[in-house]
Amino acid sequence: MKVDNNNMLSSLQADKSVSRQIESPMNACRLRIRAVSETDIERISDYFLKSDPDFLIHIGIDPKKVPFKIEFVSALMNEIKSRPEEKTSCHLIWELNDISIGHSNINKIMFSSNACLHLHIWEPEQRNIGNGTLLVKDSISYFLRFLISEVYIANRMR
Repeated sequence: MKVDNNNMLSSLQADKSVSRQIESPMNACRLRIRAVSETDIERISDYFLKSDPDFLIHIGIDPKKVPFKIEFVSALMNEIKSRPEEKTSCHLIWELNDISIGHSNINKIMFSSNACLHLHIWEPEQRNIGNGTLLVKDSISYFLRFLISEVYIANRMR
């Protein structure tokens, strides 16, 4: 599937509230997806930097390769300020009843072609209850619409 991104290049940058409400049939809540902002950077970096090494290994991340906080901040600030065609990664924040609960991102972006997809629910009690499935489906839809035509799923639970 190929996607024409020419008319949407500025939308990713301009639309800071990419939000789309999703009603979850499983637990009567309001799910929302939005573009990452500077206020999200610490929460994203803390998720990786403060996670148990065994959990990181479980989701396919080598704990020894997790960058330092300053590298997270720099990379995410660069992403936020980049035009869509310049992005090497793109993050979306997932909210449950207006509270951020995780994120989805793509990296290794070949603009208008493909990328690798990652998904993360930050708090253990929010995992495995069905919301991630709904959120990732909408995230893929967003990424396909704005940046790429093909997604490779990168998170593989071990």
